[in-house]
Amino acid sequence: MPRSFPKVAVGDVDLFVAAWLPYAHADYWKEYGDRLVKVSTLYEDAQLYWAVPDYVPAEAVRSVADLTRPEVAARMTKTIRGTLPDSGLMIGSRKIFEHYRLSEAGYELVPGPAPEWLANFNARVAAKDWFVMPLWRPQFLNKAHRLRVLDEPQQFLGAEQGHARGQRRVLRATEQAAAPAAFPDRGLREGRDRAGLLGECRQDESARRRKTLDRDESQHGHLLDRGSGRVMAHGGTP
Repeated sequence: MPRSFPKVAVGDVDLFVAAWLPYAHADYWKEYGDRLVKVSTLYEDAQLYWAVPDYVPAEAVRSVADLTRPEVAARMTKTIRGTLPDSGLMIGSRKIFEHYRLSEAGYELVPGPAPEWLANFNARVAAKDWFVMPLWRPQFLNKAHRLRVLDEPQQFLGAEQGHARGQRRVLRATEQAAAPAAFPDRGLREGRDRAGLLGECRQDESARRRKTLDRDESQHGHLLDRGSGRVMAHGGTP
């Protein structure tokens, strides 16, 4: 959650367990980075992108530019559902939308809360609709469904898939915490575990814990490390 950056910068929150650098949260890092410390890297190959379900034929849609082809636009759902408007994912998606002049092909880019974004995804897949959505990894939908990342050579959402220096999900702390050792190891492990639940769904228990995490985050906007009492801001979407 980008709104966590100023909270961490002033010390209201100790950790932000979901910063996306160097791309998605670049603007927020530029504004607040001089008051923050990078504590740990969670993922080396995290990525933001637009994707379509794999049942949409690859010969029809391989790239964002293909969305404007008349025969494709005639089949696609015109409403492109995104996440919160101030998220890095939506900031980059608006650039994609404008650059490829998707409004001229009849599309609209609509931000919204994560539950609406997910409900739309599930409904469209169930109906086998042709649609495109801003997505990211690690994210459990990539495990649950067959999705195809669209080529986007301008890289408005950062590095392409397979890039040696893809987006990173990084822990943050205020400068008052002089070193990562200021935070208990257990707390950092818990942060990694919680973030990891968004990326993998390997067993029923993991799925249950992930649902609990998503529910807590949507209701409260933060997580409480009950062991240390520190508030740990956790962004479910980039």
